[in-house]
Amino acid sequence: RTYHAVQRQVTFHLGPAHVAYRVDSLVFHLDGHVHVEDVKGVETPRFKVIRQLWAVHGPCDLWIVKEDGVEIVKGMKR
Repeated sequence: RTYHAVQRQVTFHLGPAHVAYRVDSLVFHLDGHVHVEDVKGVETPRFKVIRQLWAVHGPCDLWIVKEDGVEIVKGMKR
């Protein structure tokens, strides 16, 4: 196991409009790294906007878990 703790259903507010986005899991790794995970069956138009907002305003990496693998959207650098 490489993670220390997991929080479920955590809400983030992205961008100047504070768009609410609830992820499936917020994962805290033993080495201090943090990422969020969201499992997607179908990507909605709203999620496509969320993905773009996350790349600019997300506080950590977003792992999008799909049937065919994992896509990682890098969060903003602090």
